[in-house]
Amino acid sequence: MNSIRIWLIILSCGALVTLSLIAMHYSNKADKVEGERKQLAADLSLTSTTLATQSFQFQSFNEIASNANQYAARVGAEIKEREIEYRTIIKVEPCADKYIPDVIADRLLSYTESLRSRALYPDTGKTDSAASRSITARRLTYAQAVLWIEPLLGLLDEANKDRQSIREIEHIRATPAPQS
Repeated sequence: MNSIRIWLIILSCGALVTLSLIAMHYSNKADKVEGERKQLAADLSLTSTTLATQSFQFQSFNEIASNANQYAARVGAEIKEREIEYRTIIKVEPCADKYIPDVIADRLLSYTESLRSRALYPDTGKTDSAASRSITARRLTYAQAVLWIEPLLGLLDEANKDRQSIREIEHIRATPAPQS
């Protein structure tokens, strides 16, 4: 009877040790799974935040680009209107057909050609046909000079708007996206 009791105690202790080891194993496994779950939740949160930020930035960038394009179209239309108006006014001016002194005209035309050549593509297979035309006469009338001014000012205005748009985009990139 004593030996049965000893065997029952040994068996009970063995069962308790085995159950403890099994419980510890599954507890460790559950802790590991919980840690992985928390890491995945953190990764998901970071990914969601990144996607929300990128979505906000893309939306803002598209809005800024659209505004810049609309502004450029409006400026272009205004320039065309003023050019027509100036041509009408210049027609009746007696000095309109007079030539600018050759030194000044040559300097202006050389500078224009220099600007055009810098704007050309380095690959000669992709030349810009508008920029590759040659100017045959090196003479410039006062009317032509006046008609150059408005388009140049319009291009400066568009360039300033583009620079402003770039500054807005850089500001948006530097500012964290609103949290939702």
